[in-house]
Amino acid sequence: MLESTTRWPRADRPLRVALPAQLESVPLARHALARWLAGNGACADAIFALSVALGEACTNAVEHAQRARPQAVLVRAERKGRTVRILVRDYGRWDYSPSIDERGRGLQLMRGLMDCVQIRRTPRGSTLVMSHPLDRQPEAASFSE
Repeated sequence: MLESTTRWPRADRPLRVALPAQLESVPLARHALARWLAGNGACADAIFALSVALGEACTNAVEHAQRARPQAVLVRAERKGRTVRILVRDYGRWDYSPSIDERGRGLQLMRGLMDCVQIRRTPRGSTLVMSHPLDRQPEAASFSE
């Protein structure tokens, strides 16, 4: 059974979500963010872009951050003026094994949707930070091979 720790803050407070490092928890993170963004007056395009990017970031944290035992994925979203900043934290070491299918475009998608995407990897885990305005639709992303 999935259990998450989520606080439903007022719109002027950051969103904090702690989820099990399981793929089944990714939709919970997207839903929590979409609900928080709506409360912050985000336009539909921004909610879509931020939710998709968060889903990709959480999926990467679950699939690539390998540890002997599953860890949590932490999500924090905060509003700075008309911009949303999202932080996704995992506690594993990234596994860069090549995939046999056509996957592996999540980071490219995030960079296409967000204004800024930064990743910091350490032996204790990874932190991804991304940002996007509340009221601007994303520019069309280019996905060249």
